[in-house]
Amino acid sequence: DLCSPLDQHSHPLHTLPVNAPTYAAARALNQYPTLLVVQNESQHPHALIDDRHLRQAMAQRIQPDAPLQTWLSAHPPLQLPATYPLGKALVRLLEKGQQRALVKTESGWQYFDLSQLTTRTPAWSSLTQQIHQAQNLAELHQLSKQAEQLFIQLAQQRMDPIQVAAILSALYQAITAQTVRLCQAEQGPPPIPYAFVITGSLARKEQAVKTDQDNAMVLHDRYCPSQHGAYFEQLAKRINHALSQLGFAPCPGEVMAQNPRWRQPLSVWQTYFHQWINEPNGEALLQASIFFDMIAIVDDHQLVAPMMAQVLDQAEQAGLFLHHMASNALRFRPPLGFFRQLILDRDGQRQPVLNLKKGAIAPIVELARVHALAGGIRRLNSISRLRGSAQQRIISQDGYENLRDVWILVNHIRQQHQAQQLLRQTPPDNLIQPDQLSYLEQRHLKDAFAIIGEMQEALALRLQNP
Repeated sequence: DLCSPLDQHSHPLHTLPVNAPTYAAARALNQYPTLLVVQNESQHPHALIDDRHLRQAMAQRIQPDAPLQTWLSAHPPLQLPATYPLGKALVRLLEKGQQRALVKTESGWQYFDLSQLTTRTPAWSSLTQQIHQAQNLAELHQLSKQAEQLFIQLAQQRMDPIQVAAILSALYQAITAQTVRLCQAEQGPPPIPYAFVITGSLARKEQAVKTDQDNAMVLHDRYCPSQHGAYFEQLAKRINHALSQLGFAPCPGEVMAQNPRWRQPLSVWQTYFHQWINEPNGEALLQASIFFDMIAIVDDHQLVAPMMAQVLDQAEQAGLFLHHMASNALRFRPPLGFFRQLILDRDGQRQPVLNLKKGAIAPIVELARVHALAGGIRRLNSISRLRGSAQQRIISQDGYENLRDVWILVNHIRQQHQAQQLLRQTPPDNLIQPDQLSYLEQRHLKDAFAIIGEMQEALALRLQNP
């Protein structure tokens, strides 16, 4: 049961201090043959250790009385509470590319290990490890196909759509990161540090089945165009082409690392954000909507996180910018007429369709981003942003819960629709023909669109009465 608490799936764990001699670890593993946790002087986990680590120590001729800290590097494992749901724990491990987590119980530390779950363990729980170990694009392509099949299975099982999106996002983030590493290995080591960043739904962990690429590069300020330009231009083109081969279509707006505008040194990115915040015209608001949802998936020198922390601090204090961002968010209106009739678009065959992304998902994403920026909330996921906004009383608790329920409803319909399209081997989209929906689904969607409209009206009132 993916909703069961994690302590039902965890195992006892022996603890040693980091200054304990190596032979004490060997003796403890003889008594507790699976795993130990080593704690530092502050009683915080330093690392997990098993017999593999001891074999490596022996190979390095570590003396039996040598303290563990002299050869055991600090690798604090993921730590989760005892009541944490199993399904969410699997998602967290998937995102981190790890197999084990520490579980904090009333009696002390226990451990959770994916490999010790029953045969009912979801296949996706180990897929990320295969992605990280992929040696070429052909292997990644096969794993990407497996990710699609897992999406179909999870959608058919009616799993929580928020978790489905988180799982798919974790897999596609891992595929993107491994693509960057493989392309870099082909081209050779970079001459200066850089970060490869993603934006959009993939960064927010709200990924549907493969969508367009949205990525960029942040280069170290030692960047010199004459010395380093050719390397990074070639690497960016190589990465974007590889991702296209894996099924991630090029961005129609050219928000990709191969576009020189989005492959710049750190100082230039800082200038971009400064201009967007202090000169919030139409173009600036469009770019801010994209790049305020930005994370690095390859960043060995931590270029991006400090910059984004500083940028978010600036945005929180920029009243004019927030006012314009809020006005911009209200452009995305739900497709509901005055008499509660659905307002339909036309697809490529001129058939009447409901665009769930434009009419429901985008408005919620925009609302969540504006409230998060105003409240200094350091989260990207839309539901997490809305939850934080409710905690800070920027929106009401009822408003948050209503929008969360709308998000679940809309994404459930969307995921079911896209799973069926994949089974029919047709390209997945966000366009629903109303006659495919039951009367009850149509009524629920109308209620959902009305809730989005009410939350937008509340935001509009705040603009009028700041």
